[in-house]
Amino acid sequence: MEGLDLNYESDYVRRGSVIDMPYRNQYFDRVLLLDVLEHIPFMDQRSALREIHRVLKPGGIFIATIPNLAHMNSRFRVLFFGDLDRTDSDVNHPGERPLRENRRLLTDAGFHCKK
Repeated sequence: MEGLDLNYESDYVRRGSVIDMPYRNQYFDRVLLLDVLEHIPFMDQRSALREIHRVLKPGGIFIATIPNLAHMNSRFRVLFFGDLDRTDSDVNHPGERPLRENRRLLTDAGFHCKK
């Protein structure tokens, strides 16, 4: 088991980027991306997901947690106030998208999404 982080390293975490991972093809049985995708700028998200797909073994499992920009409170705020209720600032979450767009990104990168 090994982690990858831009800003941290330890015995279990290697410093590096999900956009250019230092692993060979089909290296991992499982990949976890927990509340990370929304921190990656829009233009880099496709590259990051293709890179994850590259290092995942065939039949491997990719688990991602991603905030849903189109949650009910956000819809309410758009309807009545004209602005989004973001899960964080747009500076911290430059790649935040609604669920439908995230699902499309994942399927375009070759992943099969379960509900």
